[in-house]
Amino acid sequence: MAGFRLRKRIGSVNPTILRYYAYSVSTSVGFYTPVLYLLFLSTGLDFTEIALLETVFMLTTLVGEVPTGWVGDRIGWRRSLLVANGLIAGTVLGMAVASSLLGFLALHVTWSLGYNFRSGSEDAWLYETVSRELEADEFARVQGRARSYELLVGTASSLLGGVLAERALVYPFIAASAVTLLGVPVLMTLPDIDAAQSETFSYRDAVGVVKSTLQTPGLRRFLSYFLVIVYLTAAANVFIQPIVRDIGVPEAGLGAIYAGFSLASAGASYVVEDVQEYLGTRRVFVLGPLLIGGAFTTVVLFPVVVIPAFFISHMVKSVLTPVGYQLVNDGIGTYGRATALSGVAMIGSVLGITAKFGAGALADGTSAVIAVTVLGVILVGTASVGSVGWGVFDIRNPTDVQTESTSGAADASGETD
Repeated sequence: MAGFRLRKRIGSVNPTILRYYAYSVSTSVGFYTPVLYLLFLSTGLDFTEIALLETVFMLTTLVGEVPTGWVGDRIGWRRSLLVANGLIAGTVLGMAVASSLLGFLALHVTWSLGYNFRSGSEDAWLYETVSRELEADEFARVQGRARSYELLVGTASSLLGGVLAERALVYPFIAASAVTLLGVPVLMTLPDIDAAQSETFSYRDAVGVVKSTLQTPGLRRFLSYFLVIVYLTAAANVFIQPIVRDIGVPEAGLGAIYAGFSLASAGASYVVEDVQEYLGTRRVFVLGPLLIGGAFTTVVLFPVVVIPAFFISHMVKSVLTPVGYQLVNDGIGTYGRATALSGVAMIGSVLGITAKFGAGALADGTSAVIAVTVLGVILVGTASVGSVGWGVFDIRNPTDVQTESTSGAADASGETD
C-alpha cells in the first residue's frame, strides 16, 4: 500500500497533469457565481424568466451536445477546449452589458455551446491522458484534484467578486472573462491526444456511439440514477442567493458564503479517492443523495439552515461527480469517447430542463424555500431507490463496440505518445 501511495504522489506531479491543473484553474466561476442571479433580478427578470434562461441553456445543450462532441472527436479534444474557452469568455463579458431578457437569452445560447464544446472533450482528453501517463483508475483522483485547485481559486475569487459586486454587479463578470482567456495559452501547451479517428469518424458513427452507450443496460440504469442526483442538486442552487438575501445577508456576505462553498468543495474534491476507498462506491452513491436531501428538507422549518444545507450539498456533489464519471468512462470505449460523454450530458440536459423549470415555477407559486424542500424530498426517495437496487448498476465490464466494428480504430491502451 505504501508503494502504491508513493507511486500516486509521483504521478500527481506529472508535467502534463500539472498543466491540466493550471488549465482547470482558468475554468473557475468564482467571480460571478455569488451574484449571477442577483444580476438577472436587477434587470427586472422574475424567477420564471430566470428558469426560462436556464431552460434555453439546457435546450441548447440538448441540441448541441452530440454535434459538438462529434466535432471534438473530429478536430481533436484540445482544439475543442480552445473553442470552449473563447466562447465562454465572450459570453461572460457579454453578461456585463446585457440588459434585457432577449439579450440574456442570446448569451445563454452561446454560453451553452461553450460548455458543449468542453463537456465531452475535457473528460475524454483527461481519461485518455491519465490512461497513458498514469493508470485509468486514477481518473477520479486526478479530476478531483483538478476540481480542488479550481475551487481554491474560486474561494479567493468569490470573496473578491462579492466586493466587486458592491461597486457594480458587472465587475465580477469582466474579471471572470479575463481569467477564462488566460486558459488559452495553457491549453496550447497540452498534448493533442489523437485517438486515430478524426478522418474516419462520421456523424453516423457518432450517433451509433451514443446509441451504444445508452443501450448498455447497466450503464443506462446507473446514468439515470447518477444524473438525477446531479441535476436535482444543481436545480436547488438557483435558490441559494434569494433565500440567503431574505435572511439579511448582503452581497459582500454572499461572496464570503460562496468562498466557503468553494473551500469546502475543494477539500472534499481533494480526498475523493480516500472517501471512495473508505465507504465503497455503493455507500458513496446511497449516502450522498440521502445527506443532501435530508439537509434540504430541513430548510422549510428553519430557513437559516439553508447555508449549512448548501455546504453539505456542495461537498457531497464534489465527491459524487468524479466518482460517477470514473464509472461512466470505464463503461465506454475510446472510439468516439467525447461524443459518448456528450450524449450523457444530453440526457442530463433533459433532466435539468425538467428540474429547473419545474422548481422555478414552484418557487414563483409558493416560495424558494418550498422548492428546495421538495427537491430534498425527491433526493431522499432517489437514495432509497439506490439503496435497494444498486445491483442493477453493473458496468464493470466496459466494451468498445465501435472499436471492434471499425477496422481503423485503435484502443488507447495500446498506443504510445
